[in-house]
Amino acid sequence: MACLYNKSGELCVKTGKLYTKILTKRINVTIMKLKNVVLMATAAALSVAACTKESTVCDTEKVTYNNQIKTIFAGCTDAGCHNSSSVNGSLANYQDAVNFPKKSKLIGALKWEEGFVQMPSGKGKLSDCDISKVEKWIDSGYPEN
Repeated sequence: MACLYNKSGELCVKTGKLYTKILTKRINVTIMKLKNVVLMATAAALSVAACTKESTVCDTEKVTYNNQIKTIFAGCTDAGCHNSSSVNGSLANYQDAVNFPKKSKLIGALKWEEGFVQMPSGKGKLSDCDISKVEKWIDSGYPEN
């Protein structure tokens, strides 16, 4: 008489063929579980990479304040540097962004060009795509919607 598990949960099969069959099945189940874990970890890593890596296509076809620029400038206002009460000029809303007093220096600062104060201050440089969107927005006459 063969039992699959005793009270302690240990395998206690006496027959060689049956033991091999059960052991093989358990190994296959374990391998399948490991494959699933590896696949899930790979998918998670790829999704993180997709979120953090800049896309190779930068859509600057129809850039507006409400669709793109507001989000780009949010990091500048959330940090308190260019909020509505800032002495450095506000980027907190559409009207403030259009009337930004240092507009002529904005692109040079965003591109971190020599002779300009690097913006955003204390943070990493904006992506080339985001800078291109700000340039397009300015060149297009500051469309709101």
